[in-house]
Amino acid sequence: MFALGLVLSGCSAPVSGPSSASSVSGGSVTASAPPPNPSALERPKRPILVGGCLTRCRTALESARAFLRHSAAGDRDALRSHLDTAELVAFGEKHGETWAIEGGAQETGRGASIDAFVSRWLSEARTAGGATPEPQLSRGATAESATVLWSAPGGGHFRLTLGRRGLEWLVRSIERAAP
Repeated sequence: MFALGLVLSGCSAPVSGPSSASSVSGGSVTASAPPPNPSALERPKRPILVGGCLTRCRTALESARAFLRHSAAGDRDALRSHLDTAELVAFGEKHGETWAIEGGAQETGRGASIDAFVSRWLSEARTAGGATPEPQLSRGATAESATVLWSAPGGGHFRLTLGRRGLEWLVRSIERAAP
């Protein structure tokens, strides 16, 4: 077995790895104060928020159907969970960038802004009455991104782009589409 030695002031001492908190000073070894508690140095953890419908929606089309069902029901919390709030671009506005800037210390302002967008979407989609036409998956879908075309009951036509984040499919873009 090979031993690694450390030479200090003409003496050699084996090095076996990290040791307890100690220091070498003037040829003598003294114990130092213990390091601070690592948990005291950690930032508080934010709860992990999982969006979409996770494994219940294995495809982008299933996730789009769920998003539109929640739109028809006016379920604001469920709609919010289907939005990729870090990347959403809707009606030409980069909401995701704005919400990322508003995040952190101003979480309540960010939440109010997201809620305002959800209200706008509900008025744009005009989904009152609970019935929603079937969305259609457009060509060019990949394992990471898909576009869905949808005609709202009130006559509006929309293009929803969904992107995959982990197990979930989230709405990343909403635009008006030609009929």
